[in-house]
Amino acid sequence: MGCRLKVGQTPLPKLLYNPANRAPISNEPIAQFRIVFTTNGVLQVSPWRGYARTPEVIGAKITDSNITKGLNQKLYNALRQSWSGTPTFTRDLKYRVAVNKDSVIADYEPLNQVAFDYFRETPLPKMFNDIYGSNVAAPNNKEPLAHFQVIFKPSGKLEVTPWQGYQ
Repeated sequence: MGCRLKVGQTPLPKLLYNPANRAPISNEPIAQFRIVFTTNGVLQVSPWRGYARTPEVIGAKITDSNITKGLNQKLYNALRQSWSGTPTFTRDLKYRVAVNKDSVIADYEPLNQVAFDYFRETPLPKMFNDIYGSNVAAPNNKEPLAHFQVIFKPSGKLEVTPWQGYQ
């Protein structure tokens, strides 16, 4: 997520919703937008429709296959244990989820529009909030991460696979 590197140079951090300032509303509607700060100073705002192509992962990666297999299973188990209830979505929710060597979620991002729309039906925001006390962003400590594609299916099935590019 290369965009995060320069987000501090934009007004976006001042606009972040901080759930600690008030009681969360579980079904509160949210809108997702694509914001582009062009080099010539023109601001472009449009509805978010998902990625046109697979986002590239930056930073150091855990690539040892024995380690990633173990982390894959630990992530699957943690998500499976935390995901309950009957899904109301009708299409696959796809996410990129990164974990550190201790299997702690360090980052996650929705990969399709329906994943943005129904993220509250997944355990990801709660798990992230339990670790960092916020849904905003984890501290960037530059440690290597293992990245996985996570798919929550309307049937209740869960899939966790190594991120494309290193399996």
